[in-house]
Amino acid sequence: MYNQVSINCSQNIPIMTKTNLYLFALLLISFHGKSSNEFAQIDLPRSDLTITDLEMVNAQLWVATNDGIWVLDGNGDDITPFDQSALASTNITCLQHDDQQVWAATKDGQLLAWSDNKWTSHDVPQGTYDYLSHISIYNDELYLGTNNGKVFIGTTGAGFEEKNYAIGTLGEITHIGLTSHRTITVLSTNGVLLDFTQQSTILPIKAENTFLPSNNVISGYMYEDRSYDCTDKGLYIADFSNPGPPSIELVTTLPSNVVRSACVSTHSEWIATDGGLALRENGEWRNFTSSNSNLFEDEVTHVVLNQSNKLWFATASGKIGKQTGALSVRTLNAGYADIQVYPSVFSNELRINVNSSANEPLVLNLYHLDGSLAQRFQVTGATEERLVNVQELPSGVYILRAAGINSSRAIRLVKL
Repeated sequence: MYNQVSINCSQNIPIMTKTNLYLFALLLISFHGKSSNEFAQIDLPRSDLTITDLEMVNAQLWVATNDGIWVLDGNGDDITPFDQSALASTNITCLQHDDQQVWAATKDGQLLAWSDNKWTSHDVPQGTYDYLSHISIYNDELYLGTNNGKVFIGTTGAGFEEKNYAIGTLGEITHIGLTSHRTITVLSTNGVLLDFTQQSTILPIKAENTFLPSNNVISGYMYEDRSYDCTDKGLYIADFSNPGPPSIELVTTLPSNVVRSACVSTHSEWIATDGGLALRENGEWRNFTSSNSNLFEDEVTHVVLNQSNKLWFATASGKIGKQTGALSVRTLNAGYADIQVYPSVFSNELRINVNSSANEPLVLNLYHLDGSLAQRFQVTGATEERLVNVQELPSGVYILRAAGINSSRAIRLVKL
């Protein structure tokens, strides 16, 4: 399988000089050799399971399904199911954990906790709903969401308080977040609600009157003061670093606009979509699909990171995947044209696919690492595929720059 490289050419970017190009090359992520093993597939013992949630607990991956919970060791070699008789219900809707226990909610309305090697059933909040759809934990308190838009905050010992949000405003709760300014973010299948607790202000967010791409928020992730809202029409990132309404970033350059899940660390942002995986590092997005990597299934539903910042994920067909090798796909993001170049480690030929919404001609320059020109060729800027013979080039590291009238981007390639 080829290791595909994507270059997206944005407008109004200054042309690089040879000196700047050389410096740019030195700053690029180092290449560790050709890799076709970015991801590994792990099959659960049963093929009829639907994965409903993933939770990384220490070095173990907990997998919630519609029929029980499965625990994988750090390598995925050992897959252990919980004895179903130990669970009050096996149809699990969500997982969460704190320092003492792992929490699980079930489709028939149970709230369970795993500690001291046993499951304990806890009283659920009083109210009219079918089941708990989400669990978050902040400051030793449980933030519970229900299938019909209710939110409860409290503890199993002291009891729960129902938040006084307008019933009918929200759909099934898919995530609850808490910012450093005590703003509660409530995501649901019928829009978002922001509870500015310090100002005693509640603000509903709907697609009809905001930048929210869709009211159907499938899931969410809170990292520091950023809320990643995964919708069926794109990724909506709300930054609550400052008091008051958040600043907004809309991400529409993912493999699919149906965004299922997100997980974020200091170093990376992983996004699961119906078309594959997306990763942002150092401000640069990279997309991973079955056509440009060894991703075994494009419809990814859940993503989590382990303690080593390595990715684990689940797919729609009930399979588990994990990041194993170097990530060879590179994506420089979106503008008027998309150029895919592969393989990233080449011998005799480079294959170039151009898909452009404009008729701007593109000049593709292949440079030696010292900035000297190795080869030049031109494409029309419309949809085109070219096979370029590079057999005569010496082995080494090269920089491919796609330059047109209004754009310039560069990427690193290796000639064997």
